[in-house]
Amino acid sequence: MTIFGLREVGDRNTSVDPSNVSGNVSVLLDVQYNDETVTGIDLTLGDEVISCRGTSSDAAAPAGVLPGIAESGGSVEVECFFDTDQVAGECVGMQLEPRFANGQHELGAQITTDDGNVRQALASQMITLKNSNYVMIDHNPGSVSNIVGGVTFYGGPTTEDNVNTFDVCPVAFDGTVVGKIGLRGMTDTMREEGDSYGNNVSFRNHRSGRYGEYYGARRVDDEPPFTFTALSSQNAHIEDRNADGHGGHWIIQDGVISDPDGLDISSKFVPGDPDNNLTKIGPIYLDFASPRLSGDSEVVIEGASIANVHYSGKRGTYDGRSQRFGVSGVTERGAGGVSDVIAVGDCSIGANTDTGRDGAGTAFQAIVEDAAAVGDLPEDDPDAGNLSDDGGVQCYTAELQALMDRMGNSRNLSRVRVQSAEHFGVDKTSPDVDDLVPDEELVLMDGAMLTFEVDDPELETGEDGSGFNGSATRAFWGTSWSNRYFRTGYGDEDDPGDVISVDGDVVIIETNTGVAAADRQRRHVVNVEVRDSAVPPNLAGATFVYTRDANPPGITLSKSQSDIGRVNTSTVTVECRRNDFRRQRHQEGRVEHPRDRHGCRRRCL
Repeated sequence: MTIFGLREVGDRNTSVDPSNVSGNVSVLLDVQYNDETVTGIDLTLGDEVISCRGTSSDAAAPAGVLPGIAESGGSVEVECFFDTDQVAGECVGMQLEPRFANGQHELGAQITTDDGNVRQALASQMITLKNSNYVMIDHNPGSVSNIVGGVTFYGGPTTEDNVNTFDVCPVAFDGTVVGKIGLRGMTDTMREEGDSYGNNVSFRNHRSGRYGEYYGARRVDDEPPFTFTALSSQNAHIEDRNADGHGGHWIIQDGVISDPDGLDISSKFVPGDPDNNLTKIGPIYLDFASPRLSGDSEVVIEGASIANVHYSGKRGTYDGRSQRFGVSGVTERGAGGVSDVIAVGDCSIGANTDTGRDGAGTAFQAIVEDAAAVGDLPEDDPDAGNLSDDGGVQCYTAELQALMDRMGNSRNLSRVRVQSAEHFGVDKTSPDVDDLVPDEELVLMDGAMLTFEVDDPELETGEDGSGFNGSATRAFWGTSWSNRYFRTGYGDEDDPGDVISVDGDVVIIETNTGVAAADRQRRHVVNVEVRDSAVPPNLAGATFVYTRDANPPGITLSKSQSDIGRVNTSTVTVECRRNDFRRQRHQEGRVEHPRDRHGCRRRCL
């Protein structure tokens, strides 16, 4: 094995002068082996052994041996990465000694075979290291982190278990001793006009009159001795974003470096420069900012301002998912993921309804301390002056108790109160449908009516519910639910209109619709949907199935021949087909059907 030469890392066509070596270089080796398996390759610098890191030009090396080294025969070129300015030990906020001192060194190489033998390179090469003093920076993340869009965010409230610190470790090749050093967290986030967020990271600690030089002074946290802490209390404005035109923070050493006597020795180190990787780390995405409220923020339901109505607890008319509470006017960037705690209480309690800064100090008396959805609440009406029959609450009001992002940054609510715009109630019970006429599948004559009664049940408290909303009644005509001719109440072009009328709690539906398909003599299915006045409404339905017969009633005259000697008489048979709509009442458990002028008992269809 021989040393073939020194090259720039990533550019094998550019040679490195052996008399002026610094930073990272690639060492090219020509490895020749004789029927043996190579298990390791190392560089040597004097007595130091440096494990070879890099890839071979031979990508087809057999498995089980060092990549690029065949089991027998031939030779191969191996590239070894060599970090000439690495340090002895880990960066823990103290000055570090270089692993390789500046000056002349003998660079060699060796291989290890599977039988444990070590063979040195045929010849070594003399090199001269000329590294400059620099500063190493290391981030010690806290326990809170979140990956958003492929980027890891750090931050959240500073606690004993969640502290973000940055260790700064001067590395001096000329023996210089550092006594004090500075650090800056520079943002590459574009600040929007009028936006105070996105500034540089502060490494200062709390204000202190006892330990500071004077009252109100901010002391730099510089233990032990070159560790800098990014406290959430001093960085409440930091909110990086993973978005176009935005980014994280570069932690850069670009301040004054002093020796133990206070003399400025900054010129002896590589100057702080955002373009120089020796003096920075990053980008590091930080989020210490809590969600922000606007001046008109309020507790909302499904994003809409709360009104003085009954809420059903459903997300939509046909969406049975839970109707959720939330807060409007919230701005959260950074890691995002806002969560809130909303309490619901009795609107008649003064502590629950006082507003402004004076009211912010009054404890809210909750019925439900963390109401995620309207469905979490018992039924009640929205009338503040109507006490429930069971002596319970008068109505509901809601208030924000906590607001935080996914990093745990929490909005301070001690001087602000975010409440619902109105008092509200809850009605989760669907209307009752009864007394369908006809209540079975029949043949109906031209002009027949379909009727039924609707009752809106009382709430669980014994109070009136939201009430039957007759104007919102819908109907669907067809041969089945899936095969419809038309529907009413949705503004469709083929809606004939005026086929549904409501008289108090009675719904009346005409079977003469004016739509050819629905007026055809055949079997029809009519599905009727009724709604109460809750938001969104609770639904109930009625279904009628009938066969339409538009033929007029028929009269058949026949003559009955009596015995000889008797007078012939005529028999009149009347076929009762006409429909005489009249709403029947149940009397003593039976329905009395009127007689027509022929004395025929008729069903009211």
